[in-house]
Amino acid sequence: MTATTQSGAQNSDADIKQELKENANKIADSAKKQAEGQARSTRDQAVKAAQSTSSAIETAAQDLREDADTPDWVAGMFGSVAKQISQFAQQADAKEPQDMLRTVQDFGRSNPTAFLAGAAAVGFAAGRVMRAGAEQHDAIGAVSPGSSAEHSRSNDAETQNRSSHTPQGGF
Repeated sequence: MTATTQSGAQNSDADIKQELKENANKIADSAKKQAEGQARSTRDQAVKAAQSTSSAIETAAQDLREDADTPDWVAGMFGSVAKQISQFAQQADAKEPQDMLRTVQDFGRSNPTAFLAGAAAVGFAAGRVMRAGAEQHDAIGAVSPGSSAEHSRSNDAETQNRSSHTPQGGF
């Protein structure tokens, strides 16, 4: 190879490396923007859910205040919880997702036990919600004619009928 050919190959390699680096940066920027958009969307959904929850709890607190049999402290507790949830929603709505992430990270570093307990509580709550959704889905599926739940119940009944006719000695 001549010096000119070698120099051209090195420039070509350098150009390719530069182009790959630029493409990687573009892809990373695009992924970051998509993640930020998704985080904002999720935050907005959480804020709406928190506002709705706060409103429902405040309505319950008002109903409890009007009920003569309910102790004042119970209605006050519901009102306080509603106010705290509403404040959380307002604070979350005012923050960018990166700021919220930093806040959670700082809290986790300064209070690891409380952070882990909170994470466990959130995981438990999410599990309960998922289980309730699955049970509701199963209940809806059991009502639908021709559903897999109906099919599996008929198969279970057939299996039980066969096993009840099997001699005690086995086969």
